[in-house]
Amino acid sequence: MLTPSLECGSQAAAFTLPKQGTRGHNQRFMNSFHRSSAVNRFSRRATVLAILVTSATRVAALPAQAVLGIGEDATTVPRGVVRMRLATSSTRFDSRYGLSSGDRSTALGLPLSFDSIGVNQVPALLPIRTALRRVTGISTLDVNLGRSVTRIDATVQSFPLGVELGLTDRLSIGMLVPIVRTRAEVSFNTNATGENANIGLNPALNNATLRAQNDMLFAQLDAAANALAGSISDCQLAPSGSNCSVILERGPAELANTETLLSGLQQVYGTSIFVPTTGSTADASIRQNVQTLASTYTDVFGLRDSQNQPLIASSGPASARSIVGASDLNSILANAETGFGVEPIQTTTRTGVGDIEVGAKLQVFNTLSKKQRLTIRRGFGFRTAVSGVARLGTGTLDSPDNLVDIGTGDGQNDIEARSQSDFVFGRKFWLSVVGRYGWQLAGQTTLRVTDLTSPLFAAFGRRQVDRDPGDYMELEVTPRFVLNDLFSISGQYSYRRKEQDRHAGRFDTTDIFGDPITIDASILDAGTEQRESRVSAGVSYSTVAAHHLGRARYPLEVFVQHVESLSGSGANVPKIRQQIVQLRLYMRIFGAP
Repeated sequence: MLTPSLECGSQAAAFTLPKQGTRGHNQRFMNSFHRSSAVNRFSRRATVLAILVTSATRVAALPAQAVLGIGEDATTVPRGVVRMRLATSSTRFDSRYGLSSGDRSTALGLPLSFDSIGVNQVPALLPIRTALRRVTGISTLDVNLGRSVTRIDATVQSFPLGVELGLTDRLSIGMLVPIVRTRAEVSFNTNATGENANIGLNPALNNATLRAQNDMLFAQLDAAANALAGSISDCQLAPSGSNCSVILERGPAELANTETLLSGLQQVYGTSIFVPTTGSTADASIRQNVQTLASTYTDVFGLRDSQNQPLIASSGPASARSIVGASDLNSILANAETGFGVEPIQTTTRTGVGDIEVGAKLQVFNTLSKKQRLTIRRGFGFRTAVSGVARLGTGTLDSPDNLVDIGTGDGQNDIEARSQSDFVFGRKFWLSVVGRYGWQLAGQTTLRVTDLTSPLFAAFGRRQVDRDPGDYMELEVTPRFVLNDLFSISGQYSYRRKEQDRHAGRFDTTDIFGDPITIDASILDAGTEQRESRVSAGVSYSTVAAHHLGRARYPLEVFVQHVESLSGSGANVPKIRQQIVQLRLYMRIFGAP
């Protein structure tokens, strides 16, 4: 389950995960294909924004920074001016960073890729393993549904719609409404080579002929046990009877073996979803045990039926003739009796409103005059601003019943304080330093309580818990070089640190076997502390200064930005690639230019 929290343009997207990957040489081709597709979509978005630019309406001249760049800065929207913001961002990731800095990144689908799907992954297999060990006599026998390989390529597309209004030349207010579409492209394959699996789906559950085959074996074993029990009683009354010496010597042990074999086979082949595959070690051992028992009854004890036929004539139960496929495993995961009750592992798309932001920005110090905001000629300038943002939990978290989906937001309220400072060095170069601190407010949410080693979440762990996400701080440094009155280029380095989440709640319940168990939500705290660094570069186009001088018809700005993850740590930090295109339009609604 992946849960993004996105802001497009003013800062890079920040992600948290609880949902995880890909492996294989084919991934190089897939990554190349996805990058090519992303470029095409990126070009189409830029074309749409260009059309919006050409359809803009003439407005009155207004002052603004000559050519702003990517990211935040200390400028404010002038008094009486509305700045409308349209943007689109596309964020892709197929891997995530390790728990500690220096750990290699791992594919998102890795936690759902198993070399062996056994009791550790599906605890509901424990009873069949116990029964098979009893009927085969192999104490070390393990059960295995086979191998699974999961690849996940995640995409988060955000379409933020923003508006800012200048109340004074130093104070502005604004609102941002993101529309978010998330997609986890999933390739889920099991047993592609047909190797490893030693149990499969029980064919007798849906086949009357095979069910009759098993029932005949059960009846023959039961009849043999009854016949032997009767012979033991007769021989105890008349020890000199035929074969009584061997019946009295070996009969009780063989009777116990027969009863054990019968109860075990009825448990496995009569009611279990899974049975040994044809030719597996367990299947061969069971058939050998049946044949040995049949031979003992006939050749050692001399016991036959009324037609003088062997009491046990069956060669063995109906084994699984096919291994578990992806659809079969998804059915197992969806079955509440197996202890999961989750949605299928498959491509999943979510669309909805993200976390809405409302805020205000106050410029507290500025050495640049209004005229210098448009045409800075020489010397050093400095300005600084502070702002506050309330982020509303209007987005949707990933579902606790889906192992791969990505939510449209954090789903809880945040309060964020920001500081922006600009250092202006003459006409060509200026630098912005932005700091942010966010308080993520506590609340209640439904999660599946499990540790990091258990990617398959048990249904009995699905609980409403108290959750207090860790607070975070961010630092962003953005140097900008102004080429002329229309264009500038920018680079950016950003660092984000989030403290550990806190979960609370203790629940007394029962596991899938009905045994009492206590689960503690604090186990979810592990691995939630995060560190991340990103770098980006962008190009800006602005007609604001040219419009002010009467050289351009429309005051607008266009930003194109590319973002890459540089490093990270924490269980839920994805390694992202992001493209952003942003258009900002200015319009005066009151006051003089």
